[in-house]
Amino acid sequence: EGLILTGQGSTNDVTIKNDADTTVLEVATGAANVEISAGNVIMGTSGKGIDFAATADSSGTNESELFADYEYGTFTATVQGASSAGTASYSLQVGEYTKIGRVVVADIHIIYTSGDGSGNIQVAGLPFTNTNDSSYPVPSAIMKNIAMSTDGVVQGYPEANGTHINFVTVPVAGGAWTQIAYDGAGEIGVSISYHVD
Repeated sequence: EGLILTGQGSTNDVTIKNDADTTVLEVATGAANVEISAGNVIMGTSGKGIDFAATADSSGTNESELFADYEYGTFTATVQGASSAGTASYSLQVGEYTKIGRVVVADIHIIYTSGDGSGNIQVAGLPFTNTNDSSYPVPSAIMKNIAMSTDGVVQGYPEANGTHINFVTVPVAGGAWTQIAYDGAGEIGVSISYHVD
């Protein structure tokens, strides 16, 4: 039957300590919860995590309920042209991200003082590749932008199966989206969320 631990009715029914006599796991008297008192729970194998399959699902759900990834960090975003990436000089390059399962949220602030790219403007260097499903172009919010002095609402969307953001102008009165051309200098602030495969 394996190892069976039976509590004796003390403060904690079951207590596991390490060699330094420090409690690392305990089950409190009269409770069914397990408390990790020291250290972290570490998944030793990639792709493993916390499985929520026992919880009730929404109608039609047939996707994985395994929470297998969480992380946050920084990255270096760049500005480029779609036709020719070119090179740029920067006075500020800030990128921060949080990844929860398949969803990535990224915040970017770039000030570029010069650049020689051509074609439509893009922000490159996202920390993870966007899903290859083009039906998920989640619009982002432009917080501040000097280079894109256009009429209408500026929006960005991640390229399918890519690590860069495209920018378009959406006319206030309605109509087709318009791609935005690369400008030689400017400031871009953008928050974006997207899915990974």
